[in-house]
Amino acid sequence: MILSLCTLGLFALVAFIFNSEVTKDPLALSPVVGKRISTPTGTLISCDLKALKDTVDIPLSYLTEELQIVKLDNRDEALIGGWVRTTVSDNYILVSNKKQTPYKLFTRDGKFVTTIGAYGEGPNEYANTYAEQLDEAHDRIYILPWQSNKLLVFDLKGNPQPSIPLCLRVPKGQFKVDTKKSEVTVTTLPFQGTPAVVWTQDFEGKRKNFIPALHLMVP
Repeated sequence: MILSLCTLGLFALVAFIFNSEVTKDPLALSPVVGKRISTPTGTLISCDLKALKDTVDIPLSYLTEELQIVKLDNRDEALIGGWVRTTVSDNYILVSNKKQTPYKLFTRDGKFVTTIGAYGEGPNEYANTYAEQLDEAHDRIYILPWQSNKLLVFDLKGNPQPSIPLCLRVPKGQFKVDTKKSEVTVTTLPFQGTPAVVWTQDFEGKRKNFIPALHLMVP
């Protein structure tokens, strides 16, 4: 009898601990809204938007094992323009532009290095931008302005380099430069008349491969 009571008590304790851990896990009680489906060309993830009833707070520890807070240089020339995009490499932090505040380059410990480009419509200038790439290994920073037919290129000292012409004008897009191969992969939001949604090209603007927009075209 005593053994049975002890066993039941142990099971109850384990169940209590398990349930306590579950209630602490914000994902454990959340509805499953996505599933993998097979298609002739591969596997896709399908989401049921109707199952999304509320937001879920996900602890930062779910996404990373280490957190580093860097205080950026606060000299006037180093100030950034509010909420912006950041790109981090081994030794640098690149902060994107915000309205009339241009790109800023910092060291990993927050020391201001230089301004990259300038706000405007002249050579090596930009207004709105959509994407950037920090290629520390090849001493290059690439910037894609809004409604652009080229990538702006700078070295890590802020000196302008020859731009890369794009084979198609990109209203809104993303890109990836392989500096070693002199190759660019570009994806764009395909508005009416845009022949491709993704393509690869060389640094001279010559297209290599592409995926036509077709049904992905925005009306």
